Amino acid sequence: MSRLSDDLSEQALTFGRFRLFRRQKRLLEGDKPVRLGSRAFELLAALVERAGEVITRDELEARIWPSTVVEETSLRAHVCALRKALGDGRDGARFIVNDPGRGYCFVAAVAQPSAARATPRAPRSPGAFHNLPFRLTRVIGRSDAIDALSALVAKQRLVTISGPGGMGKTTVALAVAEKLLGSFVDGVWLVELAPITDPARVPGAVASSLQMSVSVDHPMADLSAFVSGKNMLIVLDTCEHVLDAAAALAEGLLKACDSVSILTTSRQRLNAQGEWVYRLASLDMPPDAAQLTSTQALTYPAVQLFVERAMQVSEGFTLSDADAPVVCSVCRQLDGMPLAIELAAGRVDSLGVRELADGLTDRLRLLARGCRTASPRHQALKAMLDWSYQLLSAAERSTLCRLAVFKAGFTLEAASAVASDDDAAPADAIACVMDLTVKSLVSADSRDSFVRYRLLNTTRAYALEKLLEAGDGAIIARRHANCMWNLLAQAEADRDATTREQWLANCGRWMDDVWACLDWCFSSAGDPALGVAVTAAALLPVYELGLLDQHHARIQQALNAVQTLSPAQPVIEMRLNAALIFPSGQPRQQARAQSEVIARMLELADRLKEPRYRIAALYGLWGKDFRDGEYPPALDNAVEVSRLAQASADSRAMLLSDRLLAQSHHFMGNHAAASVLAERVLDRPLRMPLEYTSPVPYSVAMRIVLARVLWIQGRADRAVEVAAESVRMAADHPFALTQALALAACPIALWRGDTGAARALVNKLMEHSDRHPSAYWQSWGRSYDAVLAIRESRESGTVRHARPFFQTGNVMELDCLATLADGLAPQDVLLRAARGTVGWSAPEILRRQAEAALEQNTGQSSSLAETVLMESLALARRQGALAWELRTATSLGCLWSGQRRGEARQLVSSTLERFTEGLETADLCRARRLLEELSG
Repeated sequence: MSRLSDDLSEQALTFGRFRLFRRQKRLLEGDKPVRLGSRAFELLAALVERAGEVITRDELEARIWPSTVVEETSLRAHVCALRKALGDGRDGARFIVNDPGRGYCFVAAVAQPSAARATPRAPRSPGAFHNLPFRLTRVIGRSDAIDALSALVAKQRLVTISGPGGMGKTTVALAVAEKLLGSFVDGVWLVELAPITDPARVPGAVASSLQMSVSVDHPMADLSAFVSGKNMLIVLDTCEHVLDAAAALAEGLLKACDSVSILTTSRQRLNAQGEWVYRLASLDMPPDAAQLTSTQALTYPAVQLFVERAMQVSEGFTLSDADAPVVCSVCRQLDGMPLAIELAAGRVDSLGVRELADGLTDRLRLLARGCRTASPRHQALKAMLDWSYQLLSAAERSTLCRLAVFKAGFTLEAASAVASDDDAAPADAIACVMDLTVKSLVSADSRDSFVRYRLLNTTRAYALEKLLEAGDGAIIARRHANCMWNLLAQAEADRDATTREQWLANCGRWMDDVWACLDWCFSSAGDPALGVAVTAAALLPVYELGLLDQHHARIQQALNAVQTLSPAQPVIEMRLNAALIFPSGQPRQQARAQSEVIARMLELADRLKEPRYRIAALYGLWGKDFRDGEYPPALDNAVEVSRLAQASADSRAMLLSDRLLAQSHHFMGNHAAASVLAERVLDRPLRMPLEYTSPVPYSVAMRIVLARVLWIQGRADRAVEVAAESVRMAADHPFALTQALALAACPIALWRGDTGAARALVNKLMEHSDRHPSAYWQSWGRSYDAVLAIRESRESGTVRHARPFFQTGNVMELDCLATLADGLAPQDVLLRAARGTVGWSAPEILRRQAEAALEQNTGQSSSLAETVLMESLALARRQGALAWELRTATSLGCLWSGQRRGEARQLVSSTLERFTEGLETADLCRARRLLEELSG
């Protein structure tokens, strides 16, 4: 007979999947042996033989380590090993529990041989003892929570599911209870406490659910006696209005019987001894910026719930790709709250998806129809919130309503500024915020280095309605606006005291509230003077976050209002006008012409009589000239800024003047001077520039200049490196990244003839300028794309008509395109080069003009072309523009290849040998091929 047969011939102690053979000292899981050390086996045998009893530590140690003194941790370590071997806590299984201060108990039902002591009652079949309601709909998006809670209940005897109303705490608790039905011999029992108004009736409600009677005088004693020795799970649902009574009952039952477990649901924890809290989060929902198809959207539980509930009320409802973004938006507006989503989906039959989304601005009335069989507080969102509101103290109600003024999150400091007054000290307001957080009416987010708080959108809508009903809306709105002004002023003062990443994150979190407070300030009931101050204070974060277009309408409002203020505010007006120097992404938003804005700035500067304001006005004038491609006057303005900066000994203004001079000199074709100035700016970085200057950081702007200069000077490889640096350093700045791509990385890749790299960069520019719309910069991406389309068609050998070039009205862009596009440049571009209005591209524009003349193949075309090419060559040499010089030398070499081969060879060879890098770029390869032909 096999060893296994011997084992099976011995009567075993069985529990769960296990059989324990005491004589053979073996434990089987099914037919598979479980490896245990001798002492671990003795410990298990001792516990199993006296299942249901607490065995003291001394008894266990005496049996396992007779006549030996052992460390306290030894027994604990063997218990841990046993639990791991048995899978204690996995899938709801429970075997060994610790009774603190007493010992250990084996709690699983054990079937023993007839020769053993009296056998405990056999386990009842799963589901035989419970009062759980039959589930009519499936639970969506909560599998992880159900699994985690099931494991937690298996380990801890008192677990509370906490969270805001409508988050689905009851649904999850019932699902957990269903999953654990087979783990409790004496059943799983639901006790609904929502109808209870008198805390004294809580024990009676539990007794009723357990189908027993208790005396009026001693209900807890009767309950404790009844559950003593029983292995059951009691679910106390909705405890927040009877917290003290529920906590006392839970503690009493757990002390009376060590095999009873309790699962509760509450909007705040019970604060009972031994309580473990599981906070139930919102359903996962699509991120804000995502544009998803229906298939993609349905991977998110919030959308799944909406669609399933909508299908129940609207026959034939399906989620289309067109409606998917709308449904995603609805789920986000409802914060992924299951009850709110179910109520919203229930209106699809009468409203449709899009009208439903539009109507969510009035959430409480729109979401007023729920399931008739649901509890009254769950039939409508407002009823649910009324339930929570009525449980608050007067101070908590007042604080909640005042916090509703915050559109996004807030800090405790901001909450105190808005919620405190003569009747509520700042410390009291903060204490109320903390209490509201505990009661799940305020959410806390601690993912960052400090905690931010917020109201769910549904709670905020309810509280805001209460605030307006009380007539306190204007008072709190003014406090909110003052709070925003103080936060923005502090942000500007702290700009150099933190990292750019952290500073941007902090400011970004406030912008929705800044705009909300401005809506009030410029309303008929608001305060225009405060609105003007907040609008101006917001400019620095607006620049840095790339939000100028979104802020543009507020700037116009503020400029209209500032004219009416007394006393006048010329400094603020100057700052607001300076913001209009930068072109709006949407030209139609430009209510005032640039010339008008600059004229007003010059007028204000004369009135203020300080150099810095004159510099601000001149900077505006420089910016207009520079964008218009009028580089000579732009250079003159930069020189005047430099003079004023030197005279006033203003270090920030001097840095600004060097930046303007560097950019102006480069575009005029003075590349050596531009390079020196750009390097000087980079050697003297200031983190906090003047407030009216370009939002593009100096570190990016000067690398753009340097990259362009390097390429023109013939250092193609280094140019690519610096352009890549500018792109990398601009990654978190919308304005800067656009310019780094459009002015440096893309044209350099195209000039080099690197089609693959250019395609990736141009695609990035187009995608980025679509994400941060700007008609000005979107045009650059389209033009580069057209250039590439023709080059790619040539490389692939396909015949493709060129898309029309030079359709843009951007002068700077036209100058650049003239160095990239085949064919004659527009006449105004040629005139600009001839007049010296633009210098940097003039040698190449002249060369292309000569090439176009040669294509005409007239009697005088060769002579004319040679004259223009010689002019181009001389200009390139004066500028130190080796890249343009090589192109012109190559064109001349081709022209001279017939009668003047020796001169052609000498010109091309002497130009080529001056290059030390970029040897595989298209221009150098073309020149080498020509040189080989000339030498043949």
